[in-house]
Amino acid sequence: MEEEARTPDIVATAGPEVFISYHRVTHLAQAEALHQALTARGVAAFKDDRSLRASEHWMEQLGAALGTCRRFVVLLGPRGLERWVGAETSIVLNRHFGAQTAAGRPQIVPVRMPGAPDMATLPFLGLLQGVDWAGDGRPPAALLEALTEPRHTDQAEDQPPAEAMLAPEVCPWVGLAAFQKEQARRFFGRERDVLAALDRLGRAPDSSALALVEGARGTTGPAGSTTPYRRWLHIVGGSGAGKSSLMRAGLLPLVEQGALSARTGIDDWIVTEPMLPGSKPLVELAEVLARQLGQSSYDLRVKLIDGPPETLRLWLRDALGRRTAGVLLVVDQFEELFTLSPPETRARFDLLLHEALVVPDGPLHLVSTCRSDYQHRIAEDLPRLAGLLNSLTSLYTLTPMGRAGLAQAITAPARLGRLDVAPALVQALLDDADADPAAALPLVQHAMETLWLRRAAGARTLTLADYDALGRLGGILATEADRLLDSLGDARGPQRHGALELLSALAHFHPEGRHTRQSLGWEQACRQAGQGFDGDAQARGQRLIDALAGQRSEPAAQHARLRLLTVSGSAADAHSGDTRRVDLIHEALLRCRPGEANRPYWPRLVEYLNAHKDRDLLRQNLRQEAETWQGWGRRARLFDGPGLGALRRYQAVQYLAIDNERAYLHAAGRMARMRSVLVGGSALVLFAGALILPPVFQKNIPDWLATDEGHDLVMTLRWGWRSPPIPVTVDVPPGEFDYGCKPERDEQTAGIKCRENEAWRHVDLRQTPQPCIAFGKFEVKLAEYDYFIWQRRRTMRETEEKPSYPTLASNVSAWNWRSADLPVVNVSQREATAYVRWLSELTRQTWRLPTEEEWEYAARAPGRPDSHEAAYWWGPDSPKERPGEAPRANCDSCDARFQGRIAPAGSYAPNPFGLHDTAGSAWEWTSSVYTKDNRPVDPASEESDSGRVLRGGSWHDDPEGLRASIRFDGRPGSRYYDIGFRVCRASPIF
Repeated sequence: MEEEARTPDIVATAGPEVFISYHRVTHLAQAEALHQALTARGVAAFKDDRSLRASEHWMEQLGAALGTCRRFVVLLGPRGLERWVGAETSIVLNRHFGAQTAAGRPQIVPVRMPGAPDMATLPFLGLLQGVDWAGDGRPPAALLEALTEPRHTDQAEDQPPAEAMLAPEVCPWVGLAAFQKEQARRFFGRERDVLAALDRLGRAPDSSALALVEGARGTTGPAGSTTPYRRWLHIVGGSGAGKSSLMRAGLLPLVEQGALSARTGIDDWIVTEPMLPGSKPLVELAEVLARQLGQSSYDLRVKLIDGPPETLRLWLRDALGRRTAGVLLVVDQFEELFTLSPPETRARFDLLLHEALVVPDGPLHLVSTCRSDYQHRIAEDLPRLAGLLNSLTSLYTLTPMGRAGLAQAITAPARLGRLDVAPALVQALLDDADADPAAALPLVQHAMETLWLRRAAGARTLTLADYDALGRLGGILATEADRLLDSLGDARGPQRHGALELLSALAHFHPEGRHTRQSLGWEQACRQAGQGFDGDAQARGQRLIDALAGQRSEPAAQHARLRLLTVSGSAADAHSGDTRRVDLIHEALLRCRPGEANRPYWPRLVEYLNAHKDRDLLRQNLRQEAETWQGWGRRARLFDGPGLGALRRYQAVQYLAIDNERAYLHAAGRMARMRSVLVGGSALVLFAGALILPPVFQKNIPDWLATDEGHDLVMTLRWGWRSPPIPVTVDVPPGEFDYGCKPERDEQTAGIKCRENEAWRHVDLRQTPQPCIAFGKFEVKLAEYDYFIWQRRRTMRETEEKPSYPTLASNVSAWNWRSADLPVVNVSQREATAYVRWLSELTRQTWRLPTEEEWEYAARAPGRPDSHEAAYWWGPDSPKERPGEAPRANCDSCDARFQGRIAPAGSYAPNPFGLHDTAGSAWEWTSSVYTKDNRPVDPASEESDSGRVLRGGSWHDDPEGLRASIRFDGRPGSRYYDIGFRVCRASPIF
């Protein structure tokens, strides 16, 4: 039926045999002729103007007819699936694919009228036996026969129409790669998911599709309707669930054929190519929008970066002009906004999209896919878009494909390729896939592709024997991947080495084997594969990428057919930049068999990744350092920047560095060399001075430099003309909280049990006399404490015993000499107390060590946004490395970058109060006396040598030792290699 004439209500009819769906403007005469022909043959046919008459319940009866008809015929012309035709077809397709039995599945007969789209391009309908109608007044005999002959519901599924069949040289299965739009007719097993997800865009899924068409047009919905309108469809699912395939081969082809018309009231849709956010999401956004709307991507990019918040909304308005169209922005792998995009760029993306989506009559709609384990990051890192999740967003969770869907994905493509699959082979594939449901579809697709490629010439049946011979589901993948790698030349040659370097760089390492993939920009990938920056290296890298992505020379193709990489986007042209991105073809290459962490599907790549596990963490650290560097002044860069030794760590990932990271490495290296020149000049001064020093010092100047007197000279050169370094503080308003280890809160973490010395009690710090109101943002740094020692040594009499500089923490020789950013350790509680007294005199403020109650309150940050009632401030999860996220803390086996040594202050994200390293790095002295039952004791009432409480854990401790409630006993006069301190201020800054 067509929307231009809605006459009222249905005559009560009990389940028509045939329902006729058509566009009234173009096919009224043909629909009438078909209705008459069917009626003459005694078939109960439903046609709107023949079956409806004026009444107030015609919409319900129309829906009832669609819900009970046994056959559905749809007349398709130039308008495709717009409006009523789309709404009616959607209802019947849901019935068709949702039926549990063949008897409950309505027969659907598409009729191709003049001007109809190519049936092969129509999702779902293109796979059904259709009929051509030239448009004259008489229905084709084939159509009448299809609608009147008895239905045999127990027979096998119909053979697809001839135009849907694949050419003999085309494999019916797509292997490990995600399905693309042009492969939609080979995408089986997800029909119900596709339709259900599509129903969530526009009007909410509980709205009648028919009622939506009948109501007022446009994105504000039916007149007087309170039904929420959803502009953002967000598809989430586990790694490898098939989110990209669902979107590209399921949703987008339907949208392009008009399937959104019924739910949105918009007939004209502009659909972007799927974009991957990557490290430059604003650039990617500009490219896909400008290309689709025929605008300059450069101009749009500049506006998106520098314009006001409403820039995107205004640009869309101007680009569309008088055209009334919807714009569907498609974002695949939404999680890249969290794993690859810099914070400031991510915040800008958040602002621009939010402003464009919230406009009630705006054209922008959004479809995105995101891994479920990153879904929580939306609230944390995209606060504006997060605010739309409950109003303008529909969430669709994609679960692993079941056995029925997998069986369909095996047998239905075979029919398109005129092949048979032995029932025993289908059963074996399903049984093997049960072991790993999350990776079942890509592994099965790859196995079927390999069986097709390796079949005997002329064979039309794929058998279980062939499957067994190839090594079954897991063995096939490893064998084919090794074939391809071995075809690249000698085991020690540059091609194979470059391939493994690139493949491992496309993965996030996870210590428990749950590795995930990450994409690279085209230039990054070429540099990494070619292992160089020059033109020859990049050309070599491009040839290698081509080989791994399936564009191989014929000799190589004889060795292997598997593709290990995909390349998306397009090369730069006169109007847009290079948007190509390189990705692993599927995470199955990185996965281990469930329950068998030592049995990966492709051992060679996983072993290489394990051997170079620090690379991924180095890249994260480089990204953080490059961002921090931007906020430093020239003096800080010169005196406090990383040394050459620290920068050399990044040689292993130098080819992966993006523009701002390469600029950082260049600038920091230049500053480090300038610092070396200054130190060299100081050395000349020392050499001259050595001529007048006693002979014992002349023989061993380096040893003398390591003494307190040598440190004094270096400190004079370094600080003699500079202001004292004062610890940076963060305001922490006193409050109340449950102190100690509370089982229902702290034992959420696996294996954690509250200890006897962590008894919990409620504490209100507002009742404390002179409570701490600000805490050191970092633990006291080496430079800050060294300055204190230097000042004391300078001002003491010759007869007084001068304090010594603290010994460096273990294993820090790779860092700059006594690096300014290292937390100080090997300081006793008494020495820490002396420091805060000196700091109080220097600043005329009250500084002290916090009590353990104050320390725990500051560490937990209770009641703050993003704080958690758990063992750690970030929640119950262990601080160990997680793929795609920066490590949380400096502890044993938590971060490969700093394994076995202390990390520079601020290497990890701050807690919700803004304090760094309250978990790990170094234990921190408090002013509290240690008691075994955790009861408070006045330090003044105890002996001076009574144990003092240490908090926070250190780089040397396991993750449990970093819990917020952990307490340890330390002698106040003792120094330890993993103990430092943090200061608090009890008076405001004047």
